[in-house]
Amino acid sequence: MVMVGHLYHPRFSDGETVPTSLSARAISALRAKGYIGFRGVVVSDDMEMGAMRKAYTVPERAVMAINAGTDIIVFSNVISKDAGLGPKIHAAILDAVRDGRISRARIEEAYGRIILLKRRLMQHDLPGKW
Repeated sequence: MVMVGHLYHPRFSDGETVPTSLSARAISALRAKGYIGFRGVVVSDDMEMGAMRKAYTVPERAVMAINAGTDIIVFSNVISKDAGLGPKIHAAILDAVRDGRISRARIEEAYGRIILLKRRLMQHDLPGKW
């Protein structure tokens, strides 16, 4: 797994203020065969961090991160302490898949990477080949 932070760099951003955690350009660079070539699970940094909360709504953060290529999105819920946060995020993702803002293929791609990682962990094949 690799965690993508909420840093900004003009070379790896989809816009002037879009952090790498929400940038398809950044995650594509991470996965590029001629560059880093990472094929494992990409996980976000905490989507509840201050700058993220101020700049984007919960649904925006979830949808943008998934579309950028993040396989697992993290919402700590430490600040907001919203008992309904999980269902809200789930509903936002479901709505985005239903209306085409997130492709079903993108969800299946993330699911495939997560399942592969779980299988490897269950087999204790941590140093195995990718």
